[in-house]
Formats: sequence, C-alpha cells, structure tokens
Amino acid sequence: MLEYLDIHSFLERNTHFKAESRTNILHLLGVNKDAYFFLRLLHIYAPHDGFRFRFIDDDLDSKASILDYFQTLGPCEKFLSWLEVKYVGWTKPIGKASFETSEFSQGMFVLCSDARRHQYAEILRNVGISHAKIFTWREYLVFRHFGNDDVYIPRIDFTVTYDCTLTCSYCNMFVPDAKVAQIRNTRTCEDFENFLAALEGNKIRVGILHFVGGEPFLNRDLPKLIQLAIHSDRFDLIWCTTNGTLVRDLLPSVTKSELNRVNIFITDYSEALPAVAQKTEKVISFQRSRISNGLIVSREKEWQDFGHPKQVYETDTLKRSDHFKRCTAPYRGFRDGRLYYCNLSLAAIETGLAEEQVADSICIDNVSPAELLAYDLGMLGLASPELCGSCSGCNTGKGVTVSPSDQGIRERKNEFRSFP
Repeated sequence: MLEYLDIHSFLERNTHFKAESRTNILHLLGVNKDAYFFLRLLHIYAPHDGFRFRFIDDDLDSKASILDYFQTLGPCEKFLSWLEVKYVGWTKPIGKASFETSEFSQGMFVLCSDARRHQYAEILRNVGISHAKIFTWREYLVFRHFGNDDVYIPRIDFTVTYDCTLTCSYCNMFVPDAKVAQIRNTRTCEDFENFLAALEGNKIRVGILHFVGGEPFLNRDLPKLIQLAIHSDRFDLIWCTTNGTLVRDLLPSVTKSELNRVNIFITDYSEALPAVAQKTEKVISFQRSRISNGLIVSREKEWQDFGHPKQVYETDTLKRSDHFKRCTAPYRGFRDGRLYYCNLSLAAIETGLAEEQVADSICIDNVSPAELLAYDLGMLGLASPELCGSCSGCNTGKGVTVSPSDQGIRERKNEFRSFP
C-alpha cells in the first residue's frame, strides 16, 4: 500500500454510506450540469432502483423548470419518474427547523456541484446535518459501486493532442509551452487501445470519458477514438470539448442510440475573439445538425487562471495539503497505466514544465480497489500533487480572470509566496 493514502478515511466513509443508503431518498444540492450527469450515470447503473430525488436550489424551484434545464443537456425521459422538488433557497436564511421536517428526516444529501461543494457542505453542517449523511456526487457513485466486480471511477479526461488553433497565454493546459517543448502532439488509436487494455485488465469502469486538448478536433483519429469508446463496455458516457474553431464530423457512423451517450461541448469565445465568431457559428450549426440533444454551448469571454508550474506559491507541506483539500477540480488524467489526480498536473509533466512526484499519479496495476478509489477521491493524507504548490485555481483565493484574447507565451516568474 502507498504509505500516504488514507485508507482508514475511505473505509470509514464507505461504512457511513452503507448505513445511510438503506433508503433511496436523495436530497440533491444544486441544479446544474453535475446534477444532470449524476442522474444519467446513476440511471445507467441502477435503472430499476426506484429513487426519489428532492432538489434544493436557489433558482430552479419547480419540476418543470428543472426538466426544461435538463433537456438542454441531453435525454432525461428515463429518470423523470424519480424527480421531486423541495425548494429551499440558499440565499435566504435557513433555519435548522427546515431540515427537521419529515421531508429531510430520511435520506442522504448529495452535493451536485464540484465548484460549490465546500460551500454546500458547510451550510448543511451549520444546520445540524451529520457529515455521515453528506456525500459528493463522485463519492456517492464510487461507494454505490464499491464491492462489485468493476472498480468505478466517475470521470477521466483523455488528452488527445496539445496542438491547438489558439495560443492562449494563460492556457490551463499549457499549450504554448507544449509548442515550445515540441512534444508529441497527438494520441493515436494504438495509444487509446492501450488505455482500454489497461482499464479492462484492471476491471475499471469509467462513468465519463472526456476527450480534451489542446483542440481535440486537430487529432485526425478523433472520430475513430470516439467509435472505440462507444463500442467499449468501459465507459458509460463520452464527452468531447472543442473551442469552436473547426468543423469536424466526429460521429459519421454513430447510431441514434449511441448518440444518447455522447455530449459535445463547444466553448464559444466569440465575444473575446471576434475573429473566430463566424467560424464558431458554423461549428455550432453543424454540430447541432449531428447531435441536437447532447450539444452544450458555453459562451465565455474569460476564465480563471490556474497558475503556472514555474510560479510556486507554497512549499510548506501542511499548507500545500490544506490547499489540496480545498481543491474542487473534477478532471483526472491517464497515461502509461497511471491515473493522475489532476489532468493539469499531467499536462505540466508532459510539456516539460514539472518533474513527476510520488503523489501526482498512481499505477493502476497491483493496487487494491480501495487504494485506487481512495486516490481518486483525494484521500491522500498530507500528500498532494506537485502542481498544488503552483495552482491558483478553485478555492485558493489567488486566481485572476484572464481572456483568450491574450495570445502568446505568458510571462514566467519564479516567485515564492504563501497562500492566505
């Protein structure tokens, strides 16, 4: 066993889950993309378990409004009968009495937001909900599967290329640095088949496989990779994210039933980059003609800069571990039989910006299911991925907003200063 893994916490949480999961009533905090895909994945795994879901959300306060939103993300007919709505607005004062009513006396609380899970958990604890009843959507899926033949990992991002049509100075996948390093830019069908073989050999099932870049559409094998993923029994859902600057038919021979497992995410940067507006409009139109119920367009003019490996904020082990425990990043990476806690860490290593350290990844061979899943859930004791010392992303208080309009190589600094 890897010494830094906190297996005790993993097994303790699993015990709590088994005790609380005797009821199929789930209180879901947040109506968002995470909640929708949590329901999709749960229905694939347990379609006949008769769940009852109650949503707690500020904005969407009726079953109709929730369904309207979910239908913009993909098919949802199969789990409609599960849905109930109990509206409790977070922006209003929440009294403990609200959670002592019969509606909330039974069931578990599932945090359906990676970005806001710490905030949601604190709210629940402040009104007297036991930690033993609160689980993230990832934890819920992991512990519900735990003990079966397959080991369940909720999501893996698979980087198919570091080449890109844009050169954003503050790219969180360090694309400009990849170009300077002249790394091997594309993953081939053989690379993906090796990935599949590793999953199959270790009986690993993945909820969401996410093809990312760079710009994934620049990989000419991408349609074949998607076909391989669809025809494999290792993945429940398949995602691909593009920056909306290239028209590609990723699904030339995919059947209608297979399309239901695929989502294409288009990040529309037209407002920040008017030069790509016409291209992006064409891409959206084309993809909508191919995958009308599974195309998700996100219009962004800025994002949060996650920092750079050459700019180190924290070297103290305890402070870096505390920073890691606040991390809400959902994206795991994979390379050469190793699962990386953060795909950004893998990008930093592959682009030559960082040297791999012991907690950056775990070899999926010769580890127990509990060890692999404890790693996936971030139960690392005082250890943390090396990039955590440089990360200024989620919940650090360090992040600044940046724009894709800033093209080129970012200024590199080697500053050492503590997180607040």
